[in-house]
Amino acid sequence: MKNWRILAAAAGLLGAMAAPQAQAKSITYKSQVSPKYPAVSSGGSVAIVNFNGKDGTDFAMALASALQTAELDGRPVFNVRTEDSISYKSSAAISKTEVSATVATGRRLGAATVFTGTITAASTTVTNFTRPKEVCTKQSSPFKCETKSTVNEPCTKVIGLYSVTPRAIQVSTGAMLFSETVRTSGEYTVCSGELQSTGGGALGDALKNLFGGSGAAAKADDAVTVKVASPDALLEAMRLNAASRIRTLVAPYNREVKVDLKDRTSGLSKEDSVQFGNAVAFANAGRMDRACSIFQTIYMNDPANQSNVPLLYDMGVCQEVMLPDEPSAALQYYSRADQLLSRPDKQVSDAFLRLQNQVQQSQTITRSLGNRN
Repeated sequence: MKNWRILAAAAGLLGAMAAPQAQAKSITYKSQVSPKYPAVSSGGSVAIVNFNGKDGTDFAMALASALQTAELDGRPVFNVRTEDSISYKSSAAISKTEVSATVATGRRLGAATVFTGTITAASTTVTNFTRPKEVCTKQSSPFKCETKSTVNEPCTKVIGLYSVTPRAIQVSTGAMLFSETVRTSGEYTVCSGELQSTGGGALGDALKNLFGGSGAAAKADDAVTVKVASPDALLEAMRLNAASRIRTLVAPYNREVKVDLKDRTSGLSKEDSVQFGNAVAFANAGRMDRACSIFQTIYMNDPANQSNVPLLYDMGVCQEVMLPDEPSAALQYYSRADQLLSRPDKQVSDAFLRLQNQVQQSQTITRSLGNRN
């Protein structure tokens, strides 16, 4: 009997050791981000009139499209209104008379806010050059070159610059809600009809998509590539990039956030430790609903568990991921975990600060959208 008990105890211990202990994978969710100028979105309806300067009409249309597609949690932020001709023009330094004209246009269109502004740069520069390139002049077989020579390969480099200063004027008061210069630049190089590079950054990535990739994927004999790999295409990419950046300055939006669970803990009972590992396994399998249910059960099993820092942190992750619109719920758990620490924990500190910021963002968005007429 004694030996049976020893074997049973050993089996239980081995079972606990065999509990899932996989490293937690990152979890992605969407968080709300408040814009730099939240007052612009408080009216809901915006009118876009023509921008002064070269490319003004085209940019006004691009901005109208960008604001029309602005969404928060799948809901449109703006009701965008334009005149068919978008004929009204402003000057670089707006006067009282122009403010009155802008306000009058906004009232006629039934908008709370009117966008206008000035394009100060919308240009592309084309430079032709050659570069040495080694080519095969005689092949001994389809896959082997017998003789090579160097030729001058024709290349074209296109550099673009775009600068716009938009203004958002409140129709009810004539007040300037937003004015900030947005600049963007881009470039691409084509050699022998083949796209070589599109620079770096977000615009560079956008150009690669627009131009159909790089290298062999962007040959000149591809009709689509020939159409887009042009100075006009670069100008369009910069125009759209500037309009998109303005949208993030004036409209709340969703951003993807990655968080990690704590996959190790101590101080729990044997059974709760096994369940903790099971919860992490469910999270890794994309079942946060099951993972969070298990964490909640562990949390309620024993009052002592409610002071377990890894468990409190993971409960905070559950709140953050499952209730992204209520960041204060996650902040409570992260705050409690932070207060129990005797030394800094980067995961806990990062989460605490991140959710503090999200609570502030959420309050700003609520105030902004709540002020709509």
